[in-house]
Amino acid sequence: MEKRSIDIFDSTIEYSVMKRAGKCVAVIDSARAQGEKLTVPAMLGDSIVYELGKKSFMGARVKKLEFSEGLTEIGNWAFYGMKRLTEITIPNTVLSFGREIFEKSDKLERIYYGSLKQDETEEKSCEEEQLMRKAYDAKAMLLAAIIVVASDYDLLIQAADISWFTLWDEHVLEYLDIPDETGFSPVLAGGEEDYITNESDIDCHRRLMRCGKVRLCFMRLMNDIYISDKARKRYNEYLESLNINKDYKDAWNYVKRESVNDFSVCQIFDRAGLFKDELVKDMLIDIGEENVELKAFLIGKQGEKVFETDSFSQFDL
Repeated sequence: MEKRSIDIFDSTIEYSVMKRAGKCVAVIDSARAQGEKLTVPAMLGDSIVYELGKKSFMGARVKKLEFSEGLTEIGNWAFYGMKRLTEITIPNTVLSFGREIFEKSDKLERIYYGSLKQDETEEKSCEEEQLMRKAYDAKAMLLAAIIVVASDYDLLIQAADISWFTLWDEHVLEYLDIPDETGFSPVLAGGEEDYITNESDIDCHRRLMRCGKVRLCFMRLMNDIYISDKARKRYNEYLESLNINKDYKDAWNYVKRESVNDFSVCQIFDRAGLFKDELVKDMLIDIGEENVELKAFLIGKQGEKVFETDSFSQFDL
């Protein structure tokens, strides 16, 4: 076994070269990656990139990460604590995944597994190709959401067809029914500070669970390809239940944050009945001048209410 390193733009990769089935292969041991995007080539020197070692990209500060075909194995916690990672592309040659490979990589938004390459002998209409692209992109976002929120890796390597989305819904609907206290384990290392961390405070744990469930509901309603009426109804019911239980702020914080990039979350929030008249004023104060489009939407809702009141007042005797 030989140790080597290589620089790729602003990143440095350290790897081991060894023999596998008579071929020289590279096992990436560690990566000091940074910048907007890092594409790891299929070959490092004369060796095929075959495996990512345990914690190999831990803490790497890169936003997008792409691997080439030929990669076969990804070790335990390979992408642990990548705080800037938002998108990753993994080839479908990878069939072996270690434990919790995306643990603590909470900004992850898209996980692309495989590509949209298709059999060139099979002709597809423009509509069919658009549907394939929509399903491929939707799967990337939904896959990232269920892994980050629920640490559910069961759906990683399956194709983005109707059955995949049906299975995703089954997993998430079961997750919505889990009590928010599930998984709570207080950290009692001995110091007073241990009692005020997110991991050791039951209220923080419940809030994080609710926020995760809110994200899953919104993501599915925004990417509603192949969704059943039953699943759609259940996601809306969960969001409506937050209003009833006075936990609407978890959903509101999600809308406030995500509507900057995708305004459709406001429409979902509105359909769930969470824009209560008595709350709109506080919401306007909360967003300040940060989100002009959301602010205009809320002012418009206030205007609708005033118009309704003035119209009905004409019938007063």
